[in-house]
Amino acid sequence: MSSDKLKTVTKEDDISPELQGTPIASLLSSHNLGVVMREYERPELLICTCMDYRIKLNIPARYTFIIRTPGANLLDSEFGLATAVALGGIRAVAIIGHTDCAMTKITDDPDKFVEGLSQSGWSRQSAKEYFESQAPTHSFTDPVQLIINQCQLLRRRYTEILFAPLIYDVEDGKLYQVME
Repeated sequence: MSSDKLKTVTKEDDISPELQGTPIASLLSSHNLGVVMREYERPELLICTCMDYRIKLNIPARYTFIIRTPGANLLDSEFGLATAVALGGIRAVAIIGHTDCAMTKITDDPDKFVEGLSQSGWSRQSAKEYFESQAPTHSFTDPVQLIINQCQLLRRRYTEILFAPLIYDVEDGKLYQVME
């Protein structure tokens, strides 16, 4: 993982100037610094993150929409983002990858995946074909680069929306800014 691109947030001044005063800054302040946020009537932020159970964000109720996908990869889930923007009025999106992501190793043991699906009712052949068709487009080696790439692509499509790549460290539970 490209750890040289990660910037810690241990005080308000650590938040990048382009994020100051945005819902992303509020997320970083709340999660990393314990700043108590006001109560919200409706979401101000969309968080796209991994489905990993170890990701626990410190955010108030009604502050954010959340999309969880394997690896925080929006490949098949962009319609959720579009809906939050079009109908929810969202103007800021945090794409949060994380350390020790299973999607970086998903192709290492295809038999484990096939076996797991076959135990849920899939035929082994169907499970194998499904894995072989899906794993290459959903696996990646570097969560930092994946979320940078996603932010860059989405910025071209949604030119009036702020996209911020962040990394959640599953060891320390902190969010880190990704410096592109």
